[in-house]
Amino acid sequence: MQKQPNSAMCFVCGRDNPIGLHLRFFVDEQNRVHAEFTPHAEHQSYPGVMHGGLISALFDETIGRAAIAQNFWCMTAELSVRYKKAVAIDEPLCVTGELKERTMVFCFTRKMQHS
Repeated sequence: MQKQPNSAMCFVCGRDNPIGLHLRFFVDEQNRVHAEFTPHAEHQSYPGVMHGGLISALFDETIGRAAIAQNFWCMTAELSVRYKKAVAIDEPLCVTGELKERTMVFCFTRKMQHS
C-alpha cells in the first residue's frame, strides 16, 4: 500500500494540528483508501460513544481521498449520513473508501487484528 500525503493542519489528517485526529491514509492496489483510528474519551458524545460529527468528518475525508486516489479532485457539496449503530470509544476502527463510477462507497469496521 502507498501512503497518501497529509495536509499539515487538516483536522482529520494534519500531523501538525494539535487538536486533530492525525489519521494516515493508504491506497491499495485496487485504489481503495484505508485508515485506522481509535477514538478516545475526547472524541465522545454520550459516555462511551464516539461523536457523530467526528464520524462524519472521517467519512468526508475518506470520500475525498478515494477520489484523489483516482486523480479526481473534488470537494464535498453535501454529506448525508445514516448511522446504523454507535461507534464505541477505545475500540480500533478501520475506515475504507472506494470510488466507483464517481459514486462513493465506503465502510466503517472494527480494525482487523494482525498476528
